[in-house]
Amino acid sequence: MKIRSIGLTSGMIASVLMCMSHVAYADWKVAETSQIDYLSTKVLASSSGSITENNVITGVSGTVSKEGKALIQIDLTTLDTSIGIRNERVQKFVFGIPDFPSIATIEASIPTHLFSVKSESVELPASLSFAGQTKAITLHLSIHNNGDHIHVVSKKPTILKGSEFNLTQGFAKLTELAGLGYIPMDIPVSFDLTLLPK
Repeated sequence: MKIRSIGLTSGMIASVLMCMSHVAYADWKVAETSQIDYLSTKVLASSSGSITENNVITGVSGTVSKEGKALIQIDLTTLDTSIGIRNERVQKFVFGIPDFPSIATIEASIPTHLFSVKSESVELPASLSFAGQTKAITLHLSIHNNGDHIHVVSKKPTILKGSEFNLTQGFAKLTELAGLGYIPMDIPVSFDLTLLPK
């Protein structure tokens, strides 16, 4: 009985190692369950109070090659702020649709050893193309290899500065339409991505 138990355990370990080896050298696609969240804060005109709300973009797609070249595409028309008219206003005045593309993109090079480790945190330089601008950003990520997929989540948010993307007028328009004191333009953005072998 003891030998049989060791044999089964070894077989299970071998299967896991084979699966992880396959995953480590695969090309990847971003699963449909992936999403991007950001926090927006509005400061009320009538008082010093403020309200912070979570917003979600569900249209996230893309690929990661086995060499680590990542291209993430973000469909800005899938924004959900929980209020329809607000979705439309943000898309028009902040995202600049249709004057600018409705797809934002993130490009990065991921160290390939991260595909085979069980879990690791990393600061990853990347570029974001959005609202007619391309800027360097830093992604603070936790990467978890679950055998048949890789889960990538933000360890801490990436702060996007609206002023760097020429969004000052758009934020001012949103502030006016909503009758607010102001809307801070530093936006914390978090990622929740699942990568599947292609």
